[in-house]
Amino acid sequence: MRIYFKRKPDFSGYDLVIIPLFKERDYSFVFEKINGSKKLFEKNKFKGNKNEKISFFSESLGIYFVFMGMGKSVDNMGFRKLGVSVSSYFSDKRFKKILISFLNEKKLDKLNVENLVDYLYINSYVFDKYKRKKNKGVKRLDISLSKSVKGINMEFFNMKYEIFKVINEVKDLINEPPDVLNPESFVDIIKNNKFENTKITVYDEKELKDLKLMGLLNVGKGSKYSPYLVKLDYVPEDYKKRVAFVGKGITFDSGGLNIKVGNHMSDMKSDMSGAAIIYGIVKLASILNLPIRITSFLSIAENMPGAESYKPDDIIVYRNKKSVEIVNTDAEGRLVLADGIIMASEEKPDLIVEFSTLTGAIVTALGDMFAGLFTKNKKYADIIFKSGEETGDFVWIMPMPDDYVESIKSKVADLKNANYNGASSVKAGLFLNEFSGKIPFVHLDIAGTAFINKSTSIIKTAGATGFGIRLMLSFLKKLLKN
Repeated sequence: MRIYFKRKPDFSGYDLVIIPLFKERDYSFVFEKINGSKKLFEKNKFKGNKNEKISFFSESLGIYFVFMGMGKSVDNMGFRKLGVSVSSYFSDKRFKKILISFLNEKKLDKLNVENLVDYLYINSYVFDKYKRKKNKGVKRLDISLSKSVKGINMEFFNMKYEIFKVINEVKDLINEPPDVLNPESFVDIIKNNKFENTKITVYDEKELKDLKLMGLLNVGKGSKYSPYLVKLDYVPEDYKKRVAFVGKGITFDSGGLNIKVGNHMSDMKSDMSGAAIIYGIVKLASILNLPIRITSFLSIAENMPGAESYKPDDIIVYRNKKSVEIVNTDAEGRLVLADGIIMASEEKPDLIVEFSTLTGAIVTALGDMFAGLFTKNKKYADIIFKSGEETGDFVWIMPMPDDYVESIKSKVADLKNANYNGASSVKAGLFLNEFSGKIPFVHLDIAGTAFINKSTSIIKTAGATGFGIRLMLSFLKKLLKN
């Protein structure tokens, strides 16, 4: 489906016209435009309350009309939920062309429209690659505004289309089964998707040994697939800031020798979400020609039990000489990320941002709507938090107290990778922070938000969400303004 901008509210040619209406407004403009609507409003006592909805078929126009109540306030969450409501019609075979028409709304701003467009695209996505019966829903949706909104034009809508092509590509990667997307095929996809001003460097097993990237080498030992570190370096012609990204790319996490039990192994194909998201961010930076250098490292491996697997009680000595005792092979993400963070810190960027589906504890704490944001840098925390509020990719700022550092220390090595005795999400963040050197570091634990098992209030389809891409685009634009 593609969304277009329409300047004038002409209803002809549409199967379905949806008209959002705010509470306690004069609806005479509706009555003048659509015959029979006044009697309908009076009969149903329509007031424009949130979740209020009435509909009818106009025989004279041959169009199905739906009036949706928006409540009193003009807020971004209301527009996200409007996107969800509209998406319920996408699978209805009666409708091939839909119009959302704001007939007489003066208070909309760009962020309202942006949230509506985003959540229409988010909720139009379907992963049906392996189904015989494909989704044949709406092909086109238009949005018309009665008043001009600064920044809203066809260029804006074209840009959104390009952004969501990449977001949907990332979702497809995360939704792929692990027999299709493994470390080798993941790396091949990245290598074959070259984009402007971006150098792609792939470090294979031999090069990992040469670079002493011992986290990846140890975690990947039990798999038949080689582990990899992939470097994506986007270098625009003129830039003033440099950000490094690091992403966890465990294409399947069995837990290793500390094998996961029960249903805890389900959906572990999504443990590479962090790396997929970073890939999407770099690709979009290139497409949008963002004037900021982005150097990214994707730590890609498969965590499997086997004769060669790394074991509890092993000790890993990293490239930066820090040693880590392996307490639990199912705490593998922080081990492979440490390699990426070390490499990122050697690039001397202004900031390192890392994405990972790292801990089950963050799901317990924040559920499937908020990612955990861990950093000791208040400035960056505040900017990312605001970006989350504006995009709907919500984050919650978590503590990183120095008093907890003692809990991640080992009796036989510098650090240990598990058994932290409470606050495991916080302490995992502190563990990663140990490898960033003096570079400002942000850790985003997206274990609850990257892949959902049931619908939320703003995302109706289970599976990969693409969480974090729009968040970082907003964040990077704010960095450039600042």
